[in-house]
Amino acid sequence: METTRIDPAKLNSATLAADASDAIQNTARGGGIVFTMVRETVSRGSERELATFLFEGSGQVPAILMFMENLKTLGFPLVIDSVQFSADPMRGGTKVSMTVVLLNFEKWPVEGGPRA
Repeated sequence: METTRIDPAKLNSATLAADASDAIQNTARGGGIVFTMVRETVSRGSERELATFLFEGSGQVPAILMFMENLKTLGFPLVIDSVQFSADPMRGGTKVSMTVVLLNFEKWPVEGGPRA
């Protein structure tokens, strides 16, 4: 919890997906990454995932890598599912397509018994 800054008691399941998406986009903008497309899909089949985000954009490789590193400190249960890089000759940087999964923290196993 200290490394990832995730406190399940402070997470609001009603607004969790919107809050996580907003935090991800703010972190990207702060690092110089420009997202050209953001798509959110609410998970229906899996109880372990709340939402899946698809981000497409561009930036410099060091900025993208720093952004990926910073995702784990946003305070949300996020997992990078896939990342694809390609050249962006129009902007002189790198295109990135990234899928990020928001996990359902209410389904995490708890030591000592069920979650109260």
